[in-house]
Amino acid sequence: MLSMPGIEKTKFTEWLETNKQNEDARTLTYVEFPKHWVWNSKGKLWTRRKKGKEVDRIYFAHPSSGERFYMRMLLNFVKWSISFECIRTVNGVTYPTFKAACYALGLLDDDREWVDCLSKAAVWATGKLFFISGHGGIRKTFLWNTIASKLRSDSMIVLPVATSGIASLLLPNGQTAHSQFRIPLDVTAESTCEIKHGTQLAELLQKTSLIIWDEAPMTHKYCFEALDKSLRDILSTQYEDSRSKPFGGLTVVCGGDFRHILPVIPQGEGADC
Repeated sequence: MLSMPGIEKTKFTEWLETNKQNEDARTLTYVEFPKHWVWNSKGKLWTRRKKGKEVDRIYFAHPSSGERFYMRMLLNFVKWSISFECIRTVNGVTYPTFKAACYALGLLDDDREWVDCLSKAAVWATGKLFFISGHGGIRKTFLWNTIASKLRSDSMIVLPVATSGIASLLLPNGQTAHSQFRIPLDVTAESTCEIKHGTQLAELLQKTSLIIWDEAPMTHKYCFEALDKSLRDILSTQYEDSRSKPFGGLTVVCGGDFRHILPVIPQGEGADC
């Protein structure tokens, strides 16, 4: 594996190489670079962009990761970088650490970058699927309304859905899951939601912080699988590891009562119930 040709080449190292060979590329920060250049994963090189939209993204680095975090911070500002030393150079002075370079640029004089970093992490790092189990009458709907109201008061987007139309009417701005996520009525193991990249719904899902799904046990598993596949695809334009996470890394809270699901008796009759 380690002897595979080109394994040492990454988007970042080839960005430095591209800057060495193209003077106009050096006028861009690492974040701005995809606006004018496209990564060729097969050839492992950057080529000039001819059409299409760019996706500006730098992998998240936790503040506790030390120099990696400070280098990520610098990549939002520095230009003319052809080596790691260039990234640490500020006004002609090459500093021994990325943290020192951040201080020289005035990036650590306040909490601005820390707040921005933690805000981004709060969206994707809570990468989970929850299930609230309870019989009718224990006020699960009250819980959904409370969670939705709290997050919306913090300017977050919450999508409450339910399996039935009646239950969806009890949720704040609720819809049925089929309507909200464009799940096919005749769902199969191969089905996906009818959501295309660049559409209004796709953009809404990319900004969503939480999905609440009431009456989940009454929904066929293929519906969840269809949404899972679609979210992994849609969110991959924002987070590269979304394809490996359930529901693309979006937090989903399901609820319901499994006692509402009657056992299925093949070829059974009324007396068998």
